[in-house]
Amino acid sequence: MRIFKTLAFDRWATKTKLYDKSLRQAALEVEQGQYEANLGGCLYKKRIALGNRGKSSGVRSIIAFKRENKAIFVYGFSKKQKANVTPDELVALKKLCKIYFAYTDEQIENILKIKEFIEVE
Repeated sequence: MRIFKTLAFDRWATKTKLYDKSLRQAALEVEQGQYEANLGGCLYKKRIALGNRGKSSGVRSIIAFKRENKAIFVYGFSKKQKANVTPDELVALKKLCKIYFAYTDEQIENILKIKEFIEVE
């Protein structure tokens, strides 16, 4: 499974001090069925711990995920910032997810070159 983050998510994660190691672990947990909510349309809500704080004090992420295919971190927020995504945000994220999973391998490589996606190492 390849794991990516969007440029916007990467900028937010950098400010939040959310590192790739934590993202990789979160994606593997989603693959194992460990997530807070299945939002439909291949979207999952996943809590991620920050530093020594537990997951409940950490951040929330929205991951576009297809088993044995790819995981794309598309949205992140802190619990203090908001409780959940709004219905309008969810509709937009589902549309985005459809687009992302329609990309060919060649298109993904081009998106990586222009840094709209960043691969999680």
